[in-house]
Amino acid sequence: MVQLNGLTTCALCYKVAAAYMKRILEFAMAMICLAVTLLLSGCTTERVVLEPKPVPNSTVIDAKVHQLLAMDPQLKGVDIKVNTFQGHVMLDGVVNTDAQREQATKLAWGVAGVVGVENNLLLQSEKKR
Repeated sequence: MVQLNGLTTCALCYKVAAAYMKRILEFAMAMICLAVTLLLSGCTTERVVLEPKPVPNSTVIDAKVHQLLAMDPQLKGVDIKVNTFQGHVMLDGVVNTDAQREQATKLAWGVAGVVGVENNLLLQSEKKR
């Protein structure tokens, strides 16, 4: 055995190994504490239930859009056909002005459950061509 500062090589190896083991145990304890903290912080005593919003069916959307179009003074007397599928409203017909076309789109977007509006309205001048 070799002596170094009064310690034999075996004792020195033991002290070095003990120091490394202590560091490894400290690190392991820190990781365990972190894991427990993360697990417990994710726990909650209240359950949050997300309920989907009811989506109006196509018939309801059609009726509401028709009602808004009929009540609008700018669109009175204009025949606009409304067809809805999965919240997408399609407007078909002939209007006199571009303002009427824009107003019909705006009114359709105002109905609950509408996710898209396809405006196929033609101006009277376009139809004559």
